[in-house]
Amino acid sequence: MGGFGSGKWLRPQKKRVVEDCLDIDIRYLARVGLLYNITQKTFVLTWLHNGLETNQVKLSVLSGKITIHYQQFLQGENAYREQHVTIVYTPCHYGRQRPWFRCPNCIGRCAIIYLGDQGFHCRKCYQLPYRSQQICKLDQLISKRVTLEEKLFNSSKGLHYRTRERLKDRLNEIENRIAAEVMQ
Repeated sequence: MGGFGSGKWLRPQKKRVVEDCLDIDIRYLARVGLLYNITQKTFVLTWLHNGLETNQVKLSVLSGKITIHYQQFLQGENAYREQHVTIVYTPCHYGRQRPWFRCPNCIGRCAIIYLGDQGFHCRKCYQLPYRSQQICKLDQLISKRVTLEEKLFNSSKGLHYRTRERLKDRLNEIENRIAAEVMQ
């Protein structure tokens, strides 16, 4: 049956994931107070990777609409783009309002918009999965085992004996599932 590299775990990750994309989070913009003023505000949003500036966009907010000015490298050339994204509000308890982006593509509400080939759109439009959805079952089980071991051995002093026994049973169950997965 299958030769070297035919297993799922050796394949490189094919899809771009959420964690690899540049994004704009409206909750962050609201938290720092950039949305709640009637006059036009212009500011620069910068992304850092390992302490170095990777990208930046200029945002202008005016009366329920945000304009994004950015530079994108597509098909061997730099293109300067401008995109308008509508902001909508839903009521919260105690009289406040929660802001949302209105995705320019599907017109759905979203808290985060991601930069792709067609500009800034929601995660559903670009069909972006999370990195945790891309890992194989064995890696998920190993991650669970590591988490349980840390919980069991790092905080064993304050655990009730029933809790400790329950965690040991769960750890044994996960190790059995890992062994069964490896045997397949």
